[in-house]
Amino acid sequence: MFSYVFFLLFTLKYHIAMKDIFRHYAHDDDHLVDSRIAKLNGFQKLQRAVVALVILVLFAGLSGCQDKGDLPALLRSFFTSPATKAPQQHGAYRIGQEYGGGIIFYVDPSGQHGLIAAKDDVLMPYTDAWQGCVEAVQFRWSTGQSVIHNNGDYAYQELGTLNAIGQGALNTRKMLERYPAKTYPYSAAAVAVAYKGNDYTDWFLPSKDELNQLYLNKTVVGGFSATDSYWSSSELGSDLAWYQYFNFGYQSDVGKEAHGRIRPVRAF
Repeated sequence: MFSYVFFLLFTLKYHIAMKDIFRHYAHDDDHLVDSRIAKLNGFQKLQRAVVALVILVLFAGLSGCQDKGDLPALLRSFFTSPATKAPQQHGAYRIGQEYGGGIIFYVDPSGQHGLIAAKDDVLMPYTDAWQGCVEAVQFRWSTGQSVIHNNGDYAYQELGTLNAIGQGALNTRKMLERYPAKTYPYSAAAVAVAYKGNDYTDWFLPSKDELNQLYLNKTVVGGFSATDSYWSSSELGSDLAWYQYFNFGYQSDVGKEAHGRIRPVRAF
């Protein structure tokens, strides 16, 4: 904008100088001089009007006038490139963002929903009911009744869990229906829902695919063991469940009576 004003003022000064030149060197032809000076005067008046308009627009822009109905605001819009306007973001979530009591490790295609992981593995010292040993970070998927083969063997029951993203919460509820937290307070599902990180009460055990997303973004979440496996809430038949090592991402199945670490997650 200042460059336009400078250019117009420069040309105005130039034409004023030209009038003086005509008067000095063309004194022998008064008619020719008067004709050319008249043209210069007309152009000079036009330039003055344009300069005044530009200064008005510039002043309106500096004054912050935003009235859509006034002329300065309308003219100012011609000098504003849409590409220079700052992009607007509404409710965007990103992987690695601290939110909802943990760290976001998955965002769905809508950008509005996803999964949050607790910042640490569950640490809960207890005495294993079947082996009598003291544990703190390793928990059974179901129970330790792997040597009893009858209908009361809760270690070997098919629950109908699924693998996909979005199934972890439902899988966890199915596990708790078969292994009530009151009776089996140290099963994988019971430990996950007992977690109350940042006072949130809707944590669950991730499904197989949710657990893999957690592995893929383990660096931004942090705190994972390089030697122990982590439980998913997805089973493979009546006696096997899916787990994953976080050192190199290996997923496999193992007996439901085995021990594994728990990293609770929640949805948003």
